[in-house]
This record gives sequence, structure tokens and C-alpha cells, in this order.
Amino acid sequence: MVEQYQIINQRVQKDITTIIERDAMLKGEITQLSNSKCDCGNDNTTGWNFPVLCVILFPVLIFLYYMWGYFHFDFLNLITALLDVGAKLNCFWA
Repeated sequence: MVEQYQIINQRVQKDITTIIERDAMLKGEITQLSNSKCDCGNDNTTGWNFPVLCVILFPVLIFLYYMWGYFHFDFLNLITALLDVGAKLNCFWA
């Protein structure tokens, strides 16, 4: 399992593996977690959404579109930023 993650260097990886191999209880727990079907690494997991924030930001976006379209105020950068925030929050309108 430790070999799977190449973030740490080889010496630290060897030290961690040695500690895990020496501790029977720790080794058993890690093996049990490794064999569980949690789909933790699954790329198809559903993203979190923030419905309260999205509902609050939606009228702000509509207002900015209105101001941009009707009065020709230069809100395009602000609208783009708000759309980016909405995309990061997984909002329905982004």
C-alpha cells in the first residue's frame, strides 16, 4: 500500500513499511482498510454542492447580468468570477 503513493521519498517509505510490518495490529488494520470496498479512489464520486450559497449567489448573478445588459456597466469580470465560484461550489446555474 505504501508503495502506491510516490509522494514520499524511498527512505521514508522504507521506514514506514518497516514500522507497519513490525506491528501486527497496525498491519492487520491497514490490510483490512486496503481490502474494503469504500470506493475512496473512485473518480465517479459525486461532488459536494452548496445549495444555500448557490441560492444566495443566483440573484446576485441575475442582478449583475441585468446591470451589465441594461446599463452597460462593466461587470463582465465580476460575472466571470461569480460563475467560477459557482462552478467550484457545484451550483446548478454554473
